[in-house]
Amino acid sequence: MKEKLIAIGRTAKVYKWEDEKVIKLFNKDIKKESIEKEYKITKKLYENNITNVKVFDLIEYENKTGIIFKNLKAKPMTKEILYKPWKLKKLAFKLAETHNSILKYVDIKLPRTKEILKGEILNSNYLPSSIKDKIIKHLEDLQIGNRICHGDFHPENILISNKEFIVIDWMTASMGNPLADVARTSLILKYGKLPDNNFFKNINLEIIRNILYKNYINHYMNISRVNLDEIKEWEIVLAATRLSENISEKEKELLNDYIRKNIEFI
Repeated sequence: MKEKLIAIGRTAKVYKWEDEKVIKLFNKDIKKESIEKEYKITKKLYENNITNVKVFDLIEYENKTGIIFKNLKAKPMTKEILYKPWKLKKLAFKLAETHNSILKYVDIKLPRTKEILKGEILNSNYLPSSIKDKIIKHLEDLQIGNRICHGDFHPENILISNKEFIVIDWMTASMGNPLADVARTSLILKYGKLPDNNFFKNINLEIIRNILYKNYINHYMNISRVNLDEIKEWEIVLAATRLSENISEKEKELLNDYIRKNIEFI
């Protein structure tokens, strides 16, 4: 039986459950197949030591679908970043290291990253067909890859528990080139919507964002032996796919500007 509300996300609410467990109860508009995908892949990744998120069951509860997980008693990385800005560089390094640690090959059937990205670009109403066609052609020329891509890796999807950094929300996972995942994270760190909270009115969040991004991307390049040009090849693709999502108009404007400034270079 569910008890105290722990967290509210875009797709679900998380409640305490019995025996040191939590239930992630999904909104009614989330497709059952997407929830089943998150359940199966999280279970598989736990078995392969890629995530510490232990899955117990997939159930129907109060006319909604839910996944029962172990209660990690953790906090989002976002809170650590915003409430302890003196740790920013260290946290940015940990963000890069955690990302690099999950971008591995796992023997599991997943949709291909490039096919997902192509579909999202085609479904976007924000860009003219001429630009979409050019970006899709560029995407087709990029290396396919065979690694797990999280699909939405950012500090809000990382929990900190006893100094462990745990990646959650695997619903958007796919198999492909890890640089696609890194490019998406880069764009979110550079352009994503910042939190609305009066507590932070005296803190320059743009400075925090800039420090976090630069230290994340530089450390990721150091430990993965890739260069910025390789990541930027994917950024214009991920910027186009991000436009198909439910994001703020300001972020859409920034991504649109980014695409128009860089479209001639692909």
